[in-house]
Amino acid sequence: MAFSIQNSSALALVLLLVVACGQESGFQSGATGGAIITDGVSVEEFCGGKATRRVQQTLVFEPDTEVCAWGVDGNIASSNGSIISAVQSYTKSIDLGAEVGSICDFSLSMDEAFTVYDDDITFTFDEFAFAGDYLHREWLVNVAGLEQVGSLLRYDRLSMIGKTHAGASNAEWLEEGITGEFNTRQNAATQREGNFNLQLTRDFLDLMPRVDLTRQVHQFGFHIFGNLNASDCQHQGFNIDVDVSFVPRG
Repeated sequence: MAFSIQNSSALALVLLLVVACGQESGFQSGATGGAIITDGVSVEEFCGGKATRRVQQTLVFEPDTEVCAWGVDGNIASSNGSIISAVQSYTKSIDLGAEVGSICDFSLSMDEAFTVYDDDITFTFDEFAFAGDYLHREWLVNVAGLEQVGSLLRYDRLSMIGKTHAGASNAEWLEEGITGEFNTRQNAATQREGNFNLQLTRDFLDLMPRVDLTRQVHQFGFHIFGNLNASDCQHQGFNIDVDVSFVPRG
């Protein structure tokens, strides 16, 4: 299974959430808020009326043309069946550049089409899974046994390995607090292609532990799964633009 990006079809991977990235950042500041969000206070309540700082960054994912690391780092030998034998994870840091009272809004966009080979791709924010193909929420809970943190699922690649994947007949899944579309279709025997148009709302942020909302550095990641083919775990290079606003701790 490989993940490839092609610079055609204007797809908009747009996520309205609240966090930042970690390269080439641009800052726009107002007065600081001087507070930290606490339990029982919503993102809407905390951020309303406070001056925010904005960070814009581009996450650059270099191409990876290596085969899956079969039998290494928790992976197992390749399998002819529907067993997930390897998971390759790619993450980028999002550094907001200042102490944070709370994230307030987060958008993620990519004007590119993508193709997924074989099994699955899953996206994460601060280790919480929020969108994916094949591996719907029920599978992640009941088969992979992901840890539930409130209503969110904490991603763990080792939980996937050795499990039978959910199969192509299952619809893509979105986490609570996300709106929009995640469209994929089968293009060949082992290929799926599609695009994103997603929004991660403040409802999603409200599900996150408050300690995560006040981090200065966050992580965006995607994870691809392999079972057999040499092209599994590969992807072409692509960029993702991130736009985050937050209340500085001050």
